Amino acid sequence: MYFAESLTPGLLHTYSALYTDFCQRAESDYGWDQPPLPFEALGELLNLGEVYGYGLQTLGGDEPAGLMLYRKEAHRSLEINLIIESPEAQKNHKVFLDVLMRKFLADARKIPNWDVMSYAMLGVQHELINTITWYGFKPVGQAIVNFSMMEPLPIQVLKTRVFPPLPEGMRILTWLEAKKSGLLTPEFMRELKQSIFEAFSGATDALWDPRFRTMAGIDQVMQLVTSGAMGDFVPEATTLLLDAQDTPVGFCFMVQTGMLKMNIPLIGLRTALKGQKLSRQVLHKAVDACVDGMLGGSLAVMNINATLDTDNGAAIKMYRAIGFQEQSHYPHVYLPRKTIQPDYHEVDETVSAAKHPSLWVSQQLNPAYDHPATQF
Repeated sequence: MYFAESLTPGLLHTYSALYTDFCQRAESDYGWDQPPLPFEALGELLNLGEVYGYGLQTLGGDEPAGLMLYRKEAHRSLEINLIIESPEAQKNHKVFLDVLMRKFLADARKIPNWDVMSYAMLGVQHELINTITWYGFKPVGQAIVNFSMMEPLPIQVLKTRVFPPLPEGMRILTWLEAKKSGLLTPEFMRELKQSIFEAFSGATDALWDPRFRTMAGIDQVMQLVTSGAMGDFVPEATTLLLDAQDTPVGFCFMVQTGMLKMNIPLIGLRTALKGQKLSRQVLHKAVDACVDGMLGGSLAVMNINATLDTDNGAAIKMYRAIGFQEQSHYPHVYLPRKTIQPDYHEVDETVSAAKHPSLWVSQQLNPAYDHPATQF
């Protein structure tokens, strides 16, 4: 019924109507909170080898049935950014996905230097969840929570929240306060990276993002967050939990990812401190700084979002206690390379490795890059 073809700049125009329709429904149906790449820019990236994909056609017909886009990321991950089905293909998406995945997995075995596939199934893409697990993908439920400053209740909850005193000798500073105090020394930064590593070792995020598994990877993540590659870094609302020796043992980073929108890319504690509800205070100070900045006119922000595992009851309670509300849910699936079954049919086409991509492109292709990681 369908056949898959590797996308080339020459073939891309065949799928222009399908992609244009997606762009019009990206926010309402696909859960994207920022505009997708324009069609012309997509063609340029495909030509440069920074984006790959497949088009699906109906056998014996001339109507495109679907489109898939993916990237090979520098952190040894193949990121499936988007799978689009035509209305006709949606009626038979099991067959649609089977043709697509057999082609993709056969090609993927020939691509070097990757360890895991990752696919955030935002919006209507969640309809593929019952089928994609046939190919070895493992799902993890994700919840997007939102703090809206356009409503009075979240701010009221935030401002009336009272916490017990921090353990003796501990204090919470913003990144800006720590900088002004001369604390951001090389040793301080090494300890901060160690705290991030401890917070995320064994976390679900590390299942599909290998950077969280090594100190070198944590260094890359820190560079992305603080350099502005993941959105404008907001030092006056990024908070650090310090122990009695001024060692950073907890953190909540804040970045501005769009007009009036903040995002928490990293929040967590060192292993020894988990379970003491200290993250609530670190988060509270960060969100409170955003609210005060908004009310005082120094920050242009109306919403703060975060993403967490739906099974992480402690995180859900923490965000609710500060004034966040669940906004939406989606499955995130991943597939380690070593688990790809060897019995998929071989194909003649080969897919070469992508060049080092810019994170801006990744954000435009998949807004799940805006979503944060929460560990306790």
